Amino acid sequence: MKVVLLIPVMCLPALTLVLGADEQKPPIHNDEPCQRNRDNNAYSKFVRNHIIPNSFNIASKPEWEKHVTLLDRCNKPTQTFIKKKYETKVQQICNGDGRQKNRNLCTSISKIPVYELIINTNCKVTKIQEQNIRYVTVACDKVLNHCRPVHFHGSQTTRPKKTAKLCST
Repeated sequence: MKVVLLIPVMCLPALTLVLGADEQKPPIHNDEPCQRNRDNNAYSKFVRNHIIPNSFNIASKPEWEKHVTLLDRCNKPTQTFIKKKYETKVQQICNGDGRQKNRNLCTSISKIPVYELIINTNCKVTKIQEQNIRYVTVACDKVLNHCRPVHFHGSQTTRPKKTAKLCST
């Protein structure tokens, strides 16, 4: 009788892993820009995580720390933000003002000011890189019938290749 009872107990962790694996699927990356994203909130999440209000005090470390803590992003040591007034410019990367880099990643054809933070493990800002004017790369997916940025991939000083395909619907 003990053997019969031990078998289900021994199999339970493996069964939990198998059942739980389906619930925690990694995000799907589309092969091309402006393909459907199953998450209707993907663009809202992008805005929440990377677009800061115009009234935000970018020079204040305590304000940044509060913001990052509220976003629950203390586990990301480098973070990039863009002011609200450039949100439309970021959207346009996916709608004709960006060139395809790889899969659904598109790089802006004009530079955009970005703010980069370095955060330690205690969620304290150790460095604020203010207003770097750079080319921005985002993942572009169709969300609620609009091609929008859904993931910030990075920023760089080099212009995208002119031969690369324009990103648009």
